[in-house]
Amino acid sequence: MEINTENLFTPQIALVSNRFLALPPAVQRVKELLALLSDERLFQKLGNGEKIERIEKNENGYLLYTDNYTMQVNVKYIPETRFCGPAKCELEFCEPVPQVSLIDNPRLNALPPGVQRTRELIALFSDERLYEALGNGEMIESIEKNQNGYLIRTERYTLQVNVKYVQENGFCGPAKFELEFCKPEPYRM
Repeated sequence: MEINTENLFTPQIALVSNRFLALPPAVQRVKELLALLSDERLFQKLGNGEKIERIEKNENGYLLYTDNYTMQVNVKYIPETRFCGPAKCELEFCEPVPQVSLIDNPRLNALPPGVQRTRELIALFSDERLYEALGNGEMIESIEKNQNGYLIRTERYTLQVNVKYVQENGFCGPAKFELEFCKPEPYRM
């Protein structure tokens, strides 16, 4: 019996979907959410008066809920041949669908409500305490605005992030706020 030693020490590289090789899935998801919230098409579709109440991950991308609309944002991954760096993707903003709102929480803001809400969400996703609380293995399944701030749900945990508004007399500009991360709780259906 003859053994072919020619291929024995030749490295074999198997190409695997690079969507999950570059970054941990939870980090990739946060990058996608930051890209979505920073995209000017969001305001073109919804206007700056709509406040995002909830974001849910679905099989095509993300479903955004505001007081008056529901809007699908599809995420399309771009195949690449390289292995390092975040997975590249394109966002496709669908037309908003009017809905009946069950949430009525009027609040006076220095910025249009939609812009203020987006600033809060970007600050939340950019805060390193999010990774400290959930780790980079927990993918965000949904985020919902509630009375105290935002409730983030992963497959295994829920995390309450409170938004504390800083009161200042005679200020002009965006409402100042601080984020308070609570302890993650095991998710219960």
